[in-house]
Amino acid sequence: MQTKLKYIVGIVSCAAFIASCSSTKNLKEGESLYVKGNVIVDSDTISKENKEKIATHLEAALMPKPNKRLAGVPFKLYFNNMAGDSAGNNIIKKFLKKIGEEPVLLSDVNREYNENLLRNRLENFGFFNAEVKSDTLVEDKKATINYTAKPNLIYRIRSVQFDIDSTTQLGKDIRSSSDKSLLQVGKNYSLDVILNERDRIDNDLKNRGYYYFSPDYILVQVDS
Repeated sequence: MQTKLKYIVGIVSCAAFIASCSSTKNLKEGESLYVKGNVIVDSDTISKENKEKIATHLEAALMPKPNKRLAGVPFKLYFNNMAGDSAGNNIIKKFLKKIGEEPVLLSDVNREYNENLLRNRLENFGFFNAEVKSDTLVEDKKATINYTAKPNLIYRIRSVQFDIDSTTQLGKDIRSSSDKSLLQVGKNYSLDVILNERDRIDNDLKNRGYYYFSPDYILVQVDS
């Protein structure tokens, strides 16, 4: 019991020590730690639930990722800071450096790249005229970048055509399953749905014996 108590006290003490460390103490003058990228979807026509889903999807695409956290604490960054300069033969410092993580700095973030990336992701959802802008907030050497995305008008599927040679057996087999198509008139444009449709056709053909068919053989053209 006493040993177990010491073990618990040791864990608590270690956690308290790490939590007391500063995540920015090793930063140079003018450097800021990148801690978070937020995405706000600005739209009056999209439901709150869908805006949250889109924002979550967009935030996951942002690069680079901030330092990893556990229960809100960047443990790996703290280990790196505790190691300091790992030069020499200090085994403990080298170990801490190995399990630690270099700080992700604000200067590592390319806002223009991320803005273009978010616009591309919004196009995949059918928002081809989306606008994205960003601003940076720095407090106590910790930087947060806020991205505001205006999806604007969403594009929907007006018609679906299978441009295939129906005189061939392959063409007949593809057309025979077109009633199961995932591309439905009136539905929102979605790149994921298009890719899933290619996979659907591929799976159907393989079940019919076309074992060497590939979804890469299917070309999808979108015309507005």
